[in-house]
Amino acid sequence: MVVHWNYNKLWRMVVKKEDRLLRIGVLGGGPIAQSAHFDATRKARNTELYAICERAENLLQTIAEIHRPTVTYREYNAMLADQQVEAVILATADQYHVPLAIQALNAGKHSCWRSRFGIALRYIVIR
Repeated sequence: MVVHWNYNKLWRMVVKKEDRLLRIGVLGGGPIAQSAHFDATRKARNTELYAICERAENLLQTIAEIHRPTVTYREYNAMLADQQVEAVILATADQYHVPLAIQALNAGKHSCWRSRFGIALRYIVIR
């Protein structure tokens, strides 16, 4: 006998969302965001995938239909201006992480990004 599990349904039954959720905006809709960031943000007990920002309109429309954020943006500055966005995940190419993170911090947002240490260090030393 073969048993098929619906892991998404099972996950929703096991993980109870907290009353207060951190509203996350994800910048970028590429493969890493699609395979990791969107699902992790939706499934975490204390976060909400509030916004997705992607310049490519057709890609933005496709991922919005799948992941159902509250809002979508094509411009990063517009997402940063949204007072409901509390934190930003930068799912972009490594060389853009530091300047985009600085923009997020200047806008009063928390930011989460992964970058090679040398890229971040070089940016800090040069500046």
